[in-house]
Amino acid sequence: MIIETDLLKLANVRPNWDAFLERLAETAAPEPWSKPNPDPHEKPRLVLSNLVRHTFRRAVHVGAIAYGDHDGTETFAFSPRLRTASFEAIYLVAHKTPPAAGGRIWKLDSICREPEARRFLGYAPKQKLPGAPSFWEDPADLILDPEVLRRIDVDYEHLATNDRFLHLFPTELQSDPMLRTFVLERAVEVAIERGCENPRIAAPVFTFDSATSGNGQVRLCLPLHLKATTVDSRTADLALVIDPKFDNGEIVRYEPKTLISTGDVYLQSRIFETPSGEVWPRP
Repeated sequence: MIIETDLLKLANVRPNWDAFLERLAETAAPEPWSKPNPDPHEKPRLVLSNLVRHTFRRAVHVGAIAYGDHDGTETFAFSPRLRTASFEAIYLVAHKTPPAAGGRIWKLDSICREPEARRFLGYAPKQKLPGAPSFWEDPADLILDPEVLRRIDVDYEHLATNDRFLHLFPTELQSDPMLRTFVLERAVEVAIERGCENPRIAAPVFTFDSATSGNGQVRLCLPLHLKATTVDSRTADLALVIDPKFDNGEIVRYEPKTLISTGDVYLQSRIFETPSGEVWPRP
């Protein structure tokens, strides 16, 4: 039974992680694997790397790892929430090896469809494999509750004047904190109205409880339009992250937590939905 939640600490990847991701991107249905407007220093296929590593971490936590034996060698497989262009589930398979650098005893080298994954695991032809792990317990956690959203209490001045968030604002707003506060307040008001009309506009993201935990919570990201002349989900300038707070299993309020870039929303929300769905933003 695997307990290590960091895939790259658990397994050696052949020939290396970047090359493995390139193979995986070629196998999966085409989609952009970088953040919108990526930083020049951003690693290639960062979104794909984040998806695979976070999905493995969650799979360990919820027990979505398949264990088996291939010609006398122990194997395991998991689904990284990826499919081929023909919508076949993709599985990643690792084989047990003698201890290597860092004490790793697994080698991650196989990218395959479900029938081939069964063969690597020594399963029967029709034996069911675990699907991709879920990051939520109730699908309702992925959408807004309009009545609760209307009661949200936002400290606009704190968010608009905090130097930590300054780089997220358009250049023309960065030198005027009063204008920045006013524009932010109006953007949140519009986002609330839109969210009440369409609870799907908030992109869900998942925050792990700690650096090694596979458990965590779903947060929602409201798109904020600070300078767009029309309200279009593709033109959002940044996002307000809100935490749902519960009492006896019922959501009672949303707590504003932070501001993040639309690129980071895409990076973190990809574990829930592909870019062809309704989740924003899409490159």
